Amino acid sequence: MIFWSKDPNDFLVNGLMELLDQYQRLEIALKLTKGRNKKAKEGGYAGGRATFGYTKQKGEKELKIHNGHAEVVKRLFELKQLN
Repeated sequence: MIFWSKDPNDFLVNGLMELLDQYQRLEIALKLTKGRNKKAKEGGYAGGRATFGYTKQKGEKELKIHNGHAEVVKRLFELKQLN
C-alpha cells in the first residue's frame, strides 16, 4: 500500500505504517511459536503432520501410537544405543 505521491509527509507516514505492519507480523509469529512450543513441552499436539510412529484421528486432539510403526521406532532406539 503506497500513499506517497509528491509530499514528503506521505512518504514518512507510509514508511511508518509499513514498519508497524512488519512489527505486528513478527509479534504474532512469536506468540504462535511460543504457544506451540509450550503445548509440545506439556505433551500436547500442536497440529501438523503426526510424527512417525503416531497417528492422529480427525477431530481428536491427541496422538495415538501406531502399532505397526512402534516396532520400527523401538528398533531405531535400540540401534542408537549400540553406537
